[in-house]
Amino acid sequence: MDGPEKLEFGQWFDDRSHPVWHYRALPEGLHRARLHEMYHGRPCVFEVLTGPHKGEYYTAFYSGQSAVALKWRILHDYPVYVK
Repeated sequence: MDGPEKLEFGQWFDDRSHPVWHYRALPEGLHRARLHEMYHGRPCVFEVLTGPHKGEYYTAFYSGQSAVALKWRILHDYPVYVK
């Protein structure tokens, strides 16, 4: 696989389901997010910590419950990336 892979599950955001994309390597053009850069609806990429894609990356929107998890990651030095 050279490019991103669309996963079979999505993320509920803005009253609809959005695809979650899987990357084997961190996409170019992203930087490590700081908490003050995050806002409702901001797309981001984070490293997968468990399972078959451990060490690879998924996409997410900073919203609802994902915001809680992504904020925790940033505060505990688990990188989240944004453009």
